[in-house]
Amino acid sequence: MLLVGTSVGAVHIFVSLFIKSTEVSFNGGWFFTVSAISSFTIRVFAGRASDRFGRGLFITFGIAAYTLACVLLWQANSTNAFLISAIAEGCGGGTMISMITTMMADRSLPQERGQIFAICMAGFDLGIAIAAPIFGYVSEFVGYRNMFAYSATLTFLALLIFLTLSNKSLTNSLRFALGRGEDAFSLNNIN
Repeated sequence: MLLVGTSVGAVHIFVSLFIKSTEVSFNGGWFFTVSAISSFTIRVFAGRASDRFGRGLFITFGIAAYTLACVLLWQANSTNAFLISAIAEGCGGGTMISMITTMMADRSLPQERGQIFAICMAGFDLGIAIAAPIFGYVSEFVGYRNMFAYSATLTFLALLIFLTLSNKSLTNSLRFALGRGEDAFSLNNIN
């Protein structure tokens, strides 16, 4: 959550400045409008589908969507590129955050859920908080465009961590993250 939060923070803080620096005729507000619509739309379908296909698959999709959004921003030079990046960013937010929260609920007892949610979301919030000073510093040396490449690297690292460490073993983690296996830590699966 820390890695993704840092990347999300970089997008939310610097995308409008980056758009302006590219001189593409696109308002940063539209980026967030499209992202919000994308996020809302995918949540309508992802919640029910995750009950059927598993949380891991949708968390993987969400982190991959955040990675794609940053890669697209890194390469963006047109209105369409910014729009597609916004859609990917919204898909990431609409699936990853809600599915991580649901997975935490699956993995915790009712009396400990508040504490578990707080710890989980604190990592995300801390990432957002440190994004401005870290990526502000980075952008001074490499520019906004290349800063998004570094941001994509963080979300890709988060994806690798989830793919390999989300369950009891590497094999089980991969199976869970790709929707091919159960969550061994879910209280519904513990005898």
